[in-house]
Amino acid sequence: MIEFSKPRVVFAVFMCILLVSLRPRDRPLVSPVLNVVTRGTSAGRSRLWSQGEATSLTSQMVDFDVLRFPGREKIRPSLVDERMTVKFVEPNVPRDPELFYVFGCQMLKPSNDSFSTELVVMNSTGHLMASKFFPSCRIWTTTLINSSTLYALATESDTDWDWSRMASFLLYNFRTGALTRVPLPGGTHWVDYDEQTQTILWLRNRMHRVDCGVIRKRPSLRCPSLFLQSRIRHNMVITDDIVEQTLDGHVTFEWDVFQRLVRREAREFVFAPMPMRRWKGQHPDYVHANCVFRDKAENVIYLNSLSLSSIFKIDRGTGRLLWVIGRHSKFKMFDVSGREVPTLFHQAHSLNPLGNDTFLIFDNRGGLVAGQESTRLVVFQVSRANRSARVLWEWAPVTAEEVTDFHRVAGGGVHPQLDGGYVGAFGEPMTNHILTVTPGYPSPTLRVEVRRAFVQEVAAFYDRPKLWAIRHGRSAVRLRCLSNLRLLHSTQAELWVQPCGCPSVLWRKCPLGPSGRLPGERVG
Repeated sequence: MIEFSKPRVVFAVFMCILLVSLRPRDRPLVSPVLNVVTRGTSAGRSRLWSQGEATSLTSQMVDFDVLRFPGREKIRPSLVDERMTVKFVEPNVPRDPELFYVFGCQMLKPSNDSFSTELVVMNSTGHLMASKFFPSCRIWTTTLINSSTLYALATESDTDWDWSRMASFLLYNFRTGALTRVPLPGGTHWVDYDEQTQTILWLRNRMHRVDCGVIRKRPSLRCPSLFLQSRIRHNMVITDDIVEQTLDGHVTFEWDVFQRLVRREAREFVFAPMPMRRWKGQHPDYVHANCVFRDKAENVIYLNSLSLSSIFKIDRGTGRLLWVIGRHSKFKMFDVSGREVPTLFHQAHSLNPLGNDTFLIFDNRGGLVAGQESTRLVVFQVSRANRSARVLWEWAPVTAEEVTDFHRVAGGGVHPQLDGGYVGAFGEPMTNHILTVTPGYPSPTLRVEVRRAFVQEVAAFYDRPKLWAIRHGRSAVRLRCLSNLRLLHSTQAELWVQPCGCPSVLWRKCPLGPSGRLPGERVG
């Protein structure tokens, strides 16, 4: 039971109705009074908490080395200051003062091929507001899980050698400074953490010896043999495993990508000769997985492979491959104009679920602008029933100069914002361009250049949760709570704020999921 004082509820109702009446419909609202904080979900139900006043997320960043928020500054130089320059801000696009971006600025020390990372918080106009230094590691996929904690993957060196190195899962409380490290041997590129089950989903990079006797029927996998254009005879290949484990190391799920796709001849996977993607170790990198995450509602796992230019949907319960989208797919695929194409993207990164089998991806090499290869953003939708996938929206640079500047072969990523825009890390690794793309504007509306560093991807977050007006009338306002953390998803909880005399009441509706809904539950 959540208790609201009568004056607070009356005032909350008044403010919500006033805000709705003054703003267009279907626009996000920030409530300064009705502070409904969304947390995780449990068994498909969202839980709601209310506090006296909304807690600013950035106000909890006490342990950061550099702070530039008004009234609580730690004024000192940041290693990123001289590397980061705001190049352009579109003056006609409103800037949300509660919108921030977080990313790891990975800095290479060429003398010994080692890295350090400055974790950066940037505001919506491109200025550094906070930073935290992490020595001797590369920080990947920074994700906020509540108002004081984030998690990330930390690796030691170039991804060419991840199979031979020790990575770590980091759980960092930026209010207290507490830091938890979980060793992940061979960890690479991405990590996904479920704070309710306290399980880590990660990618284990490893060297694999091909068993010629088992797969000798595959002509392209003869051993020892030439792997396509390679001049080196060997029977070793670099591959990846999907691993889910608890914080203490107990493995709860494992999926050997090479074994599942090649040896077992997965039905939905179109086999092709070993892709010749050699790294410094001179061995083919068969998978080069760079993104993995769970959908708990469906109990599935999504995997993105750069080398295979394909996305895989996997049943977590059975391990069965449900579908493949990309170069190795059996589905029909269509571009944004409806023309059938062999693939929707090429060597992509950063897969983002948008709901309703719709996804956003950073397509490194799939675009074409005036005959020139271009990096682009792609939103596509999958229909398993029709065995098809089609591009719903795409964005690519407009001018020849932008195509060159923003083109990215290695790394990169994209993340959605609640206003319908996107933020991405473009450009080649040592001259990155952090861009925001806003609907209705052909060119980026924010451009920040980061030099002499590697930025894999940028995540957006908001200082406070959002309330979205779904429906309103004279007697009631229906609101949906929007998470302000990295996933930026709409929760399954909905609020009815209903002025029906004194005392006013606040109602909460919690959907059960596809099977039905709970009736309105009085919570105050």
